[in-house]
Amino acid sequence: MTVRLLSTGLGIGSRLPVYCSAIGRMLLSGLPQQEARARLEMIERVALTHQTVTDLEKLLGLLETCRQSGWSCSDGELELGVRSMAAPVRDPQGNTIAAMSIAVRAERLSMREFQETFLMPLKRARNELEKKLYPQRT
Repeated sequence: MTVRLLSTGLGIGSRLPVYCSAIGRMLLSGLPQQEARARLEMIERVALTHQTVTDLEKLLGLLETCRQSGWSCSDGELELGVRSMAAPVRDPQGNTIAAMSIAVRAERLSMREFQETFLMPLKRARNELEKKLYPQRT
């Protein structure tokens, strides 16, 4: 069963599954590893598409990749035909307090093209937000 969440439009305050959305993974990757594991163990991880990663160990590996790269992605896991990327918003101590994301229909760009075109602008927008939130940060 495929759930259509993104193509119908999301409003402010919409909630997405943490395990298969780019923004959810970015937030989870900002937690200590054991806390992220505990949160993933507590929830039911349902395959929303045939591409959804639900295996705990695979998800923990994806979170580690997010920690190392500083961004996350979801490619058809939340909804077929939708790709998304997210970047963390951090406080001056380096704690992830939020995340910013962008999504595109898969027929418009491959994941590589999406990353090459929008990852840096997403990170610049995140940097601008952090400057506004924490103007004293150097």
